[in-house]
Amino acid sequence: MADDNVLNDPGLMDPSTEFGSMMQHAMKLKGHQMEADRKRFEAWPSFMQNTLWMRGEPLELRMLPVAERLARVAGLKERGNELFRKQAYAGAIEQYEAALGSFRYAKQLDPDWKKKGIKDETIELVDERGEAGSPEAEQIAALFVSCYCNLAACYLGRAGAGTPEPGSTVETDYKRCAQACGCALEIEPACSKALYRRARALSEPTTATDPDIEAAIRDLGAAAAAAPDDKAVRVLPNSKAPQRVETRPSPEPTLPRGGRCACCSPSSSAARPMPRPRTRRR
Repeated sequence: MADDNVLNDPGLMDPSTEFGSMMQHAMKLKGHQMEADRKRFEAWPSFMQNTLWMRGEPLELRMLPVAERLARVAGLKERGNELFRKQAYAGAIEQYEAALGSFRYAKQLDPDWKKKGIKDETIELVDERGEAGSPEAEQIAALFVSCYCNLAACYLGRAGAGTPEPGSTVETDYKRCAQACGCALEIEPACSKALYRRARALSEPTTATDPDIEAAIRDLGAAAAAAPDDKAVRVLPNSKAPQRVETRPSPEPTLPRGGRCACCSPSSSAARPMPRPRTRRR
């Protein structure tokens, strides 16, 4: 008697069958096409990508005038600080991302995108950080530098503890830290916290290369020159790099491999120079 149990037959996707081989080939082609359709989006760091999915308070804040929005967003940042102090890094990251995403965010223009997939051509990068030169723009610039630096601290905290988010890796957190620092440095090139944390992100991974170490040493030197009274920024714990850098004239801060953050570079839509903040926020 013939066995009609379909489990004994080759599956539809079995590459050993002609049909299965054709189906797998078609899926690979489709996957490559989808990747090509969203190259710009995939190049963005996760904290920018996540602005596309935000719900609740960030969406409500985007509807407010810039000055009123700024006051409310400061509360998000403070909640992030409280969570960071408790080492609740995932929650802190969510708050900092919401603060940033209240002013600068990805907007989906195609209402049918869930069926068609994510495509660069239907995503707008919206920048509502105020009129250049205005007091609000300067305050928002300071807020952004602080949030980027705090994001970097969260990623470093997770990486150092060896507790990346589910499905991710320690190396990914180091990469995100460097990206967040890069965004802060686009606004404030001499930010010692961003320079120091990027130096750690480049030098601490077990996969760090000689160029990574060299870039970390340059960042560390620039951080020490920018904050000569801060001894903490002269030492790299858990690093392959030399452990201490003496204060010396600051070289031009250099970017790690990969160049500028893809969402902050001048070639990105809605990317624009921000006024350097006059005051620092923690």
